[in-house]
Amino acid sequence: MNDSTWTTRRAITLVLIAGNSILLLAMAYKVIEPYWYGLAVQTQTSSETRLELPEYDYSSWASWPVLEEGRIKPLQTVAIETVRKITGRASLDGQKAMPIFMSWLFYVPQQKDKNKIDWDNYPIILCEDHELRAAIYGVDKDDPQHAEKVHSKRISPNDLHKSVPFQRLVVAVNRKRDVDPDHYKQSLEPLERKAESVSDRFGYYQLITGSMELRNKAATERENRRLLADPVHYVALDKVPNSSWFSMGELRYITTTMRAPMLSPQENANMAWWDIMSQRVSLLPRLYLSEEVRKSLESFQQALKENQIEPVIRDLEAVFQKRADSQVAASRKSALEQLDKMSEADFTKFAASMGQANLTKQEMKKKITEMMPPESETTVAKDRVALKNLKQSIQNIRKPFIVGDERHNQMYMAYLEIKHPDMYLAAIKSQPFPETQAKQVLAAYDAVGNAYRSGNGSEFQNATLAFQKTLTEVSREFTQGNYPGENTTQLELTLNRVEPFKWAWISMLAAVILFALSLRLDNRTLYFAGFAPLLISLGFQIFAYYGRVMISGRPPVSNMFETVVFVASMGAVFALMLECYYRNTIIILAGSIVATLGMILADQLPYSRGFDAKIDPLVPVLRSNYWLIIHVMTIVASYAAGALAWAIGNISLVLYWFNSDRRDLLKNLSNLCYSAIKVAVLLLGVGTLLGGIWAAESWGRFWGWDPKETWALIALVVYLLPLHARYIGWVKDFGMAIASVVCFSAIVMSWYGVNFILGAGLHSYGMGDGGPWTIFLIGSINLMWVLLVCLKRINREMSGQELAA
Repeated sequence: MNDSTWTTRRAITLVLIAGNSILLLAMAYKVIEPYWYGLAVQTQTSSETRLELPEYDYSSWASWPVLEEGRIKPLQTVAIETVRKITGRASLDGQKAMPIFMSWLFYVPQQKDKNKIDWDNYPIILCEDHELRAAIYGVDKDDPQHAEKVHSKRISPNDLHKSVPFQRLVVAVNRKRDVDPDHYKQSLEPLERKAESVSDRFGYYQLITGSMELRNKAATERENRRLLADPVHYVALDKVPNSSWFSMGELRYITTTMRAPMLSPQENANMAWWDIMSQRVSLLPRLYLSEEVRKSLESFQQALKENQIEPVIRDLEAVFQKRADSQVAASRKSALEQLDKMSEADFTKFAASMGQANLTKQEMKKKITEMMPPESETTVAKDRVALKNLKQSIQNIRKPFIVGDERHNQMYMAYLEIKHPDMYLAAIKSQPFPETQAKQVLAAYDAVGNAYRSGNGSEFQNATLAFQKTLTEVSREFTQGNYPGENTTQLELTLNRVEPFKWAWISMLAAVILFALSLRLDNRTLYFAGFAPLLISLGFQIFAYYGRVMISGRPPVSNMFETVVFVASMGAVFALMLECYYRNTIIILAGSIVATLGMILADQLPYSRGFDAKIDPLVPVLRSNYWLIIHVMTIVASYAAGALAWAIGNISLVLYWFNSDRRDLLKNLSNLCYSAIKVAVLLLGVGTLLGGIWAAESWGRFWGWDPKETWALIALVVYLLPLHARYIGWVKDFGMAIASVVCFSAIVMSWYGVNFILGAGLHSYGMGDGGPWTIFLIGSINLMWVLLVCLKRINREMSGQELAA
């Protein structure tokens, strides 16, 4: 190759390095600047802030089963998840989650407890974006409190409540959500997106604490909505199996709401109970409906899925007509019976009032029959309106139609209300309001709150035992002794205590150090010693997966946190398998690096970055363990293979940077990258095909160019290019190392970018706030590294110093 060619390559590489350097510096400033200024503020205030909370015994509370977000879990898990959701971490100012959560539960601003913690004015809401904080406080750089207000990490609830700019941002978000609930996130401005996240944390704080200081006390309707939205459910008062438990907020709503002042408290409570039970029937009809009604619903859903609507409409019209005929016949029969019972004198008066004084009783009967024809339009008018509204709802269904989509529940119930008008009455009448039990539970709970605020540990413990005894007795009465109905509480407490993913990355990091030292020192003892922490790490990971599968009843690959740790685990497993075959320390070192980085990311990144470790029930579209195993786990395993190739490629580039003379090693590493990419392509191709089959089953179409589908295809094509180029000899060993690193960016975009950067598409169940600038920075640094290695290799080849590889 002549000198002009090398010079051209060098010039192109320098231009790319210069351009990437500018982007890297800009993104580095964007990522590092807030933390740089915030560090000083946090260092200054960290020594001054330490929460002082009651040192009560919370052990019985920690293990107590509660229902939250559709899953029975120990209260300790709820505490950890809630504190992490609101503050960004599972602890705050030296206090663990459980004491903080209990303080929130029994926080009453109007009744200061002995600790005098004013949570409404304490900085607890995670709000770390400095641009948003500047907008909330409305401060400029000349303000003496600028650094403290803008560069802090958390904000007090009252500061959010009083901030007019923040309220305007939230109103703007709500308006866009009302206009297009499915795609409004795509139209949000960056500041609106951040404000929405902070607003969610603020709202959850209000639900947990019931903070009345932050609301207009006259806004009774708003307070009622808050009570009904109380997320923590303690007691079973519903006799229907697998139904939701009741929260303290719901019980308080039932027993205190005055819907009609002229009614007695008992009648008001019955009306409130009716409201809640009606809502339960609407949200979970499969639990409450009779077999006949359930079959009607399934038939309707199947008709919608097959787009066979006309037979359904004709069936409803026939039902209307039959109902109308029955009502008219009953009215006619009643009127004729009343005529028969009339005396002659009464009939004469009745006929005169009707202007038919000359008619006999028999003639009047005939007249009444003619006045009440079977096809009376007035009789079916209400049904006609209901049918018209139902047709409109069907026309507004967003394609593809998903049977389990909860947004269709209102339409389902509208159909059933038309066809089976008595279904609510039948379901609710079977369960009258259990007033005595509800008041017992509320009284015991209020006693716990009073004891907590008293500061007396023994009084709090006694009230706790009494409350839990009441809960158990009442709940067992309504569940036929099957309370709480699950046996994974102790396993979940063990998971919380052990923190297996944290110890997994610590152990794996030890393996990385040992393998790296063994490679550097060529020491076989260190090499074999490295397998001990690696296997210990895999043991922690297996225990964590076992616990999550047993608790959730599904494969652990349904959100960003689970996919990251699964990629980390599979990266280590793939490397271990290849290591057993090739006996090359670099393979196991690369796999250990991938596993360590993945575990650290999942364990250390805060809630605000989308790495939420909660074990949540699946969204409707994912409720298939079969497809989760064969599609999602296949796709995620392909990411692990790509990540392993990325790590081996980077190690290869390190050797190229130092102009290693181990050409045999570089050749082996190139072959390993080639093999890992082949595995990634195979799994990615099969996984994408299986995803299309699942989409056809769930959404009624195989492919729809959804962003997730599109980027999965792009990633597959991107990885196919170096495979084919290698096969025909266009890409050699050095090119394979570069391809392994650069191609992984397509997986990152498909895996992370679609959810956290684009934030669009049917696969929205995995979305979160994310940290796009951080990802861009890391990607740019990696690309800069590749370009620098390329430049150094070109310089060496131009000077004749490069070893052939």
